[in-house]
Amino acid sequence: MKLSNYNMFFEHKGKNFVFNTFNCSFEEYNSTFSKILDLIGKGQLMKNSLNIEEIKFLKKMKQDGFVIDDNFDEIEFLKLKYEKGKFSNSNNLKLTIAPTMICNFSCPYCYEKPDQQSFMSKEVIAAIKDMVSVSVNQKKNLHVTWYGGEPLLATDIIWDLSEYFIDVCTKNNVHYHANIVTNGYLIDDEVIDNFIKYKISGVQITIDGPPDIHNERRKLKNNSVPTFDTIINNAKKVLNANIRLNIRVNVDKSNVSRVNDLLDILSKNQMQDSSVSLGHVKDAAKSFEFSNALYLTTEEFAKEVLRADVKLLELGFNPKNYPLYPHLRSHSCGADSTNFKVIAPDGKMYKCWHDISDDFMCIGNVLKSKPETSTNIMNHLKYMMASVFDKEKCLNCKVLPLCMGGCAALSSVSGERCVRWRYNLIDTLKAKLDYSQNSVVSSNI
Repeated sequence: MKLSNYNMFFEHKGKNFVFNTFNCSFEEYNSTFSKILDLIGKGQLMKNSLNIEEIKFLKKMKQDGFVIDDNFDEIEFLKLKYEKGKFSNSNNLKLTIAPTMICNFSCPYCYEKPDQQSFMSKEVIAAIKDMVSVSVNQKKNLHVTWYGGEPLLATDIIWDLSEYFIDVCTKNNVHYHANIVTNGYLIDDEVIDNFIKYKISGVQITIDGPPDIHNERRKLKNNSVPTFDTIINNAKKVLNANIRLNIRVNVDKSNVSRVNDLLDILSKNQMQDSSVSLGHVKDAAKSFEFSNALYLTTEEFAKEVLRADVKLLELGFNPKNYPLYPHLRSHSCGADSTNFKVIAPDGKMYKCWHDISDDFMCIGNVLKSKPETSTNIMNHLKYMMASVFDKEKCLNCKVLPLCMGGCAALSSVSGERCVRWRYNLIDTLKAKLDYSQNSVVSSNI
């Protein structure tokens, strides 16, 4: 037997711990654990060198992935998992649909092109319905994310398509699930009622800091009216309707020092049932208004995420989720999945949300009158055939099973694809030990 290449050992408050990124196993270990590690390291592990209890212990260590058979190749297993994740999710159809790219906000870091001033036509809506009706009877799940622009500027399109999706899924015994990404400014009681009616069970709203910061960054077009209070009140309506709410805080060097001020405000507004996450403003956004000097590096961002997670714990936000615990991935994201598509208002399809404003990254069109081109095919292949396993840096990284290559879109722009876990995994686990009421650490190891 041999040690897993994905064991990460650390000491915290006089105790020894090990986390295995290949299985996400997390244990405190004692002298028996140390003895077995020592014997393996010296090549002296034999069953007759262990007593009955130690053999049981070894079996548990193998079960958790801390030790593996000599002939087991973890990299080859991850390669298989990676390919299966991209090409074997045939039971699911995931669509991100932007009914309009028009937005009522003017945010400095926005990557979307302001000249895309259109709503989805009846022709495109009909084509989407046709595509779903053909595909859905071969699936078990249909998941839709409403996106934009500001999608709530096109509620008639959202309600129309939602009604169709729910009906066709019901007829085909397919589970339907939807969420929406919105700036939150246009949410009212009628919108909330329709969220419930049309099974939009998750809402993401961006709030970029306390009022002085947010009102400067998340502002209306051609209007100086502050947006912070309206959005806070609307976010509370979402929570009061028992709809899952994620508050996203897009951070860079100009506002990251004020995140705690925002979290205090959310706490005072009794919004602890919401999930709060930091968004990393990156150069993949392709913004012409946002200064490169304001971007946080991934390492800097990782420190700020952990700082926010601990603050959320202290304020009583959903203790089961903070700090965010690492989880395994089969591949990087929906962009390299066969059954994931992003549909723009004009019917053009893309593989990544960030590509939706870039016609050069189009992979096709829902309109049958727009035949697929060789460029569309190659754009599709760019995401589907790229592999993290030809990158030496990734092959030698202990957090590879947690990221499986990271953001492909960002990598194509800057070459940077590392995720936060490379920089803050151990510190996050320490925080988990300090704050978790239900420790993930096994008590008998």
